[in-house]
Amino acid sequence: RAANGVPAEQPVTLVTTGGQRMGFASWQAVQASPTVYGLTRPSGLISPTGNLASGTATGWNHRIATNIGTLADSGVVMISGLFQGLGLPTSTSIPLVNRSGAAVWTTAASSRARVLAGAPSVRVTVTPSQREVSLFAYLYSVNALGVGELLSYKPVTLSGTAGRAQTLEIEMEAGAAEIPAGRKLALVIDTKDPRYADRTSGLGTVSFSSPAASPSLLRVPLR
Repeated sequence: RAANGVPAEQPVTLVTTGGQRMGFASWQAVQASPTVYGLTRPSGLISPTGNLASGTATGWNHRIATNIGTLADSGVVMISGLFQGLGLPTSTSIPLVNRSGAAVWTTAASSRARVLAGAPSVRVTVTPSQREVSLFAYLYSVNALGVGELLSYKPVTLSGTAGRAQTLEIEMEAGAAEIPAGRKLALVIDTKDPRYADRTSGLGTVSFSSPAASPSLLRVPLR
């Protein structure tokens, strides 16, 4: 307690969009013991989607085309900023995300409410066909109708990597948000976001893989 008898706040305090306050002794404590999901090979003829599974999956490969709009994005700056100020996150329809230009993975629906508190991160191996390419990773909370609310995202630009496999560690933006029971998490990675000037041109591809030496996975700090 502080000298005035009021309980002292923890050094790190996160406040969710719903107003829930959480205190932590350090940023390391925020990021400690995340839930880890293995990325499996996206499958399906019309709308290929991979699983975010409890174990790792290796030996697979999945390819997308570059510079294609997919419906997954971080939001138009002024509009998304206004909505977030009102407590309304940027959202999109995950089933309608164009799979020719995006790789998509989802969890099963959660049986209980969870809270995201901290910075999610992705480890994934990519092989671009072009010398320069921008990648955009998005994490969504998805309701029963398939509407995904953006929880976090991160842009990454690669240079000089044409034809060469590269394992990326992408730390997404830190955030705090309630995730109601019945929601799924969805990870989307594409090559185009209207908010950013990217380095990606058309007529290229990006292949995603999960080698045994470095399985592709998603880490999410969930409470």
